[in-house]
Amino acid sequence: LGQVTDAFPVNLCPLAQERDRDGGSFINPLPGLSDQEQDSFPNSGTQNQKIQSYTATMIADLGKVNITSLSGYSVFDQEQRLDYTRTIGPARAPVYGATATTLLTHDTETKKFSQEIRLAMPLTDSLDLLVGGFFTRERSNSVQTQPVYTAAGQFVEFAVLTEAKPEFEEVAGFANLTVKFSEQFDV
Repeated sequence: LGQVTDAFPVNLCPLAQERDRDGGSFINPLPGLSDQEQDSFPNSGTQNQKIQSYTATMIADLGKVNITSLSGYSVFDQEQRLDYTRTIGPARAPVYGATATTLLTHDTETKKFSQEIRLAMPLTDSLDLLVGGFFTRERSNSVQTQPVYTAAGQFVEFAVLTEAKPEFEEVAGFANLTVKFSEQFDV
């Protein structure tokens, strides 16, 4: 919490989080494997997530007029490596051979910014006005690949490669008029 002046307090809130998973949380009871053994492709089942979020709130008390500013920025970054050999490997066997390994990789990054500004003020003793505006922009980049490897771990080719870059933007305005009929009742 900081203050530009007594009339302009600023609340800053940062958040950063990272989560790593090294290996899948599943067990395939297959012939030749004992309890707790896996036959997944090396370095598959991994996931890394990074989340960052930053917000700033400023309220300006200008006597009868209050101005509120809410700003936010966030980043979500994720990398996944999953072994899909048992799921889609049999369908690829005629093309790549019965022992080919299919690894699904999925990397995503999303960045988002949002801003809201509100102005609140009384118009009369029985009438209050709230007006404001909102803006948000979100941009993502998502890449998904399915590289195929031989049983010995030699890279063969990318069976599937997709990339998406969706964007989202929104602008809105709003207003609220409050009528005070008495101390106990307003609309």
